[in-house]
Amino acid sequence: DLISKDVNNYDEVPDSLFFTNRQGRSALGSSALKNGPALDGQGSPQAGAWKVLKGKSAGVNRGMFIEDGRGERYLVKFDPMENNELASAAESISSRVFYAAGYNVPEYHVVYFKREDLTAQPNATYYADSGFKKPLEGSGIDEILSEVPQLADGRYRASASRLLKGDVLGRDNVK
Repeated sequence: DLISKDVNNYDEVPDSLFFTNRQGRSALGSSALKNGPALDGQGSPQAGAWKVLKGKSAGVNRGMFIEDGRGERYLVKFDPMENNELASAAESISSRVFYAAGYNVPEYHVVYFKREDLTAQPNATYYADSGFKKPLEGSGIDEILSEVPQLADGRYRASASRLLKGDVLGRDNVK
């Protein structure tokens, strides 16, 4: 006799910080499915100049933490050189699927930008190919971008995930 935990008397999973029964209350409309967890309507980073706060070298894909013109912060991650558009599309699509299924997930958006849209902030850092932490200046941005695919028109494609509100714990926090 198995008894399932974390369900109510109607055998439903109750809402929590982890899960929200969106489809159980009413069917999600096409705009809710299209926007996913971008509930405030702001969605992807505002086009134009982005402040680069920190480089990201850990993990599978290179990236950077940016701040857009509205002051919203995002983690921008690039596709691998050999699989352009694969990771960025998968993150954006899967965040919407998991959102529709009820999971509370961060936003992911596919973004396009040019090198001239990026400006390193004075205290920005990154881990260079040498493995040492260095100030992230224009040359550091160029180093990161040299290892990611560039489109024929000179733009870059990436996934952008808006940083969740609250304090970031751990060594890789962005201030």
